Amino acid sequence: KQWYQRRVRVEEKIKRGRPKKEKEVKVSPTSDERCQKLTDYFPVRRSKRQPLSKIKDLEYEQLKEKVLNKCTEGLEIRLIEEKGRGVFSTRHFERKEFIVEYSGTL
Repeated sequence: KQWYQRRVRVEEKIKRGRPKKEKEVKVSPTSDERCQKLTDYFPVRRSKRQPLSKIKDLEYEQLKEKVLNKCTEGLEIRLIEEKGRGVFSTRHFERKEFIVEYSGTL
């Protein structure tokens, strides 16, 4: 009897057919819901690297400006006994840093 009942149930299922899945209706997104750009959430990072030629040009321009403005920051003129005037530094200068342009005779 059990196998007969099982068979009847299976046959009923076959008659009814498989349950149909409901199709999902795709709704087009509104302008607010559309995909956003990644830059809307994170700022764009730009590289600050510069080519060597541009760095040298900037250094030259800074050097030219210091010479034209007669820049003497970090330097002090003092009187030395038996020798005369002398130039002394009042701060530490980095390697290859412009100090002063000498105009005169040695």
